[in-house]
Amino acid sequence: MRKWKKILAAGAAVIVTAASVSACSFQDILSNNNNSSSSSAAEEESSPSYTGHTTIAFYGVDSRNSKDKGRSDVIMLLSIDNDSQDIKVVSVYRDTFLNVTPDKDTANFEKANAAYAYGGVEGANSMLEKSLDLTIDNYATCDFGTIAKTIDILGGVPINISSKEELGYLNKYISNTNKILHTKSKHISSTGKHTLDGVQAVAYTRIRYTAGGDYKRAQRQRTVFSQIAKKAKSANFTTLIKLMNQVYPNINTNLKKSEMLSMVKAMRGYSTNDMRGFPFKRAAVTLGSKGSVVVPCDLSTNVKQLHKFLYGADTAYTVSDTVKEYSQHIINETGLTCSSAESDAFDSKDSASGKSANKTPSAKTSSTEKKAAS
Repeated sequence: MRKWKKILAAGAAVIVTAASVSACSFQDILSNNNNSSSSSAAEEESSPSYTGHTTIAFYGVDSRNSKDKGRSDVIMLLSIDNDSQDIKVVSVYRDTFLNVTPDKDTANFEKANAAYAYGGVEGANSMLEKSLDLTIDNYATCDFGTIAKTIDILGGVPINISSKEELGYLNKYISNTNKILHTKSKHISSTGKHTLDGVQAVAYTRIRYTAGGDYKRAQRQRTVFSQIAKKAKSANFTTLIKLMNQVYPNINTNLKKSEMLSMVKAMRGYSTNDMRGFPFKRAAVTLGSKGSVVVPCDLSTNVKQLHKFLYGADTAYTVSDTVKEYSQHIINETGLTCSSAESDAFDSKDSASGKSANKTPSAKTSSTEKKAAS
């Protein structure tokens, strides 16, 4: 069961993105649940205009039902700049040491993925809003039982297998995923660029034991996120109908169908330009029963950098008293400050094109990366 849950968690935002992109092409399916409206009529309707920033949280829960509570092993933030039409993506590392019950009287600092288990989507949103000084406008949660099928419907995704080590783990995960899903996807024979089918792509997003550990896995998820969005944008009408029938029922969101349609129709020309992981500056430490956690060094500094990345250098932002309080608590409990941050291959952003996202880290792996793989 745990292995199945990890497969589901591997493709969170990917499925939501595919569903959202495809929604703009067939209003009749969303609005009327029948085929009475033509696609041309949908295209003739004017799209609403959006201004400013929209912040969306995506969660991948380790549960077979997106409405159930479970640990969110995928936590992604999308910042949509409606003026420049740019989208930025941030993966919040699941082991990030944050207050996971911010609405309770007693603070509880644990791995970030526990917030969803304790408080559902509301608890997870609250953790992000209070720990990172954000306002979550919309959210979506997926249980991803259809992730492999979704990618197959789109004809696969192009991925670069960067090393023999990565290739070896990929094939091991393909075998494991085949066993769980009762499929027969083939092994990949060589490094280099390949079009991966659904099972192969899911297996790719599960790899965590190469250099970079969980940081690299989150980067792989962002790479697949980008590629599946590109494929969904260029898919034909028939493919999109199949995609929506498979995907939309598995989304738990605060967006109504009509709202999602309007948003996506307005944003179909937007592009994903920058992606990266959070915290930007970090170190790993083992805290007894809490296990190995990723510590922001420090939280206040990281939140400042996050706002600059998501909303631009010109954004007026001052760290809140709540974030300052959380930051000091983390320092007191872990003993790690700004000077404790360890440099690794994931300090900078990765390209939405996937080029830098497939860069192989140095063979010399920092202690942060080693603990992230554990």
